[in-house]
Amino acid sequence: MSDRRSESTESTDRYLLLGHRVQRRGGYNANRWSASFEEGFIPYEFQDKKTRRVFHADNDPEETTIRGLREEFLGEEFNGKILISLQAVYIDLISLNLQLMAIVSLENTSFSEVKELWSSRKPIDYGEHNVLASIKLEQTTLEKALIANCPKGLVEEISNPGLEEYLKHPWHPRSQARIACCLWMLEEGLL
Repeated sequence: MSDRRSESTESTDRYLLLGHRVQRRGGYNANRWSASFEEGFIPYEFQDKKTRRVFHADNDPEETTIRGLREEFLGEEFNGKILISLQAVYIDLISLNLQLMAIVSLENTSFSEVKELWSSRKPIDYGEHNVLASIKLEQTTLEKALIANCPKGLVEEISNPGLEEYLKHPWHPRSQARIACCLWMLEEGLL
């Protein structure tokens, strides 16, 4: 994300979005900070039995990524530019699922704007996270995140200021690998 505070104020600072996963029945890695979101590729159209919502088939991994970003954070009303760069393919050793890792860039969108969209409760899966935060996308901060047990002391902004205690919760098991990918890309000039 960018650090655009208002239409008249521009900055070159960029930030990485973190989401705190909620404790819920059937959830994975609850009460942990994720430097990512996960979304399953759906190659066919289907209707959710509970909500009656129709899910259209994903044509490619980029469509899946955009759908996931909209479902968890931005909602359908977001009309900003979303840039996606697929970076890696790996196998999750816990679930044995084949996974793609992508970097999603919201160049002219600030944390405040993402927080506002997410807080509107319009994204259908907004409840996957109960707190959002941002850390600076810079070498020093990312290096600290790689060796830290949690994001405490690294966060620039938090969506729910009364919940700073959550910053002591640990990382999602794969967050630091994803942060390492961001660091490598930053060092190589790819971000």
